[in-house]
Amino acid sequence: MGNIEESREQESIWNELKFEEIKDAEQYISFINQMERTFENPDQREIRYVTGEDCEKFVKNSEVEGNLLDIRAKNDLDDERILVFVQPIYSIEEEKFRTGEALMRMNIAGKMYFPDSFIPLAEGIECIHSLTKIMLNKVAKKTVELANSYPEFEALTVNVSTFEMDDAVDR
Repeated sequence: MGNIEESREQESIWNELKFEEIKDAEQYISFINQMERTFENPDQREIRYVTGEDCEKFVKNSEVEGNLLDIRAKNDLDDERILVFVQPIYSIEEEKFRTGEALMRMNIAGKMYFPDSFIPLAEGIECIHSLTKIMLNKVAKKTVELANSYPEFEALTVNVSTFEMDDAVDR
């Protein structure tokens, strides 16, 4: 009977946080601590092996995190790793493209990363402000370029992380 209870307890520990849910360094530390708790019991009979997929995810997050920290350290508003694309928004009433939405991507060694893979990490390691500054700088340049090329162009929208509002708003 004890083995079944231990097994259930073990299963609940693994269900607390799974490797694929790790988005920042703090969660990674929590995951490691969770693994250490799992193996504190000397009678532990269950072993979880790290898979190739686990390693790939760890390497990807490490690569992105390293680049985010480097971007923050360099403070280069024209950093080539941060790309801005404009998605035009069509006005049905006017039958023209009058506005657009600025979209951010991250390019690391030729590999394109979408915001869902780097924004939460940037928020967690306090690099989001650097990305916001780069984005706004590039959007300002793109807005001038679009206004000069398309006189009917009116505006570009930009999404900003709520973490940028922390000083202004209590959570």
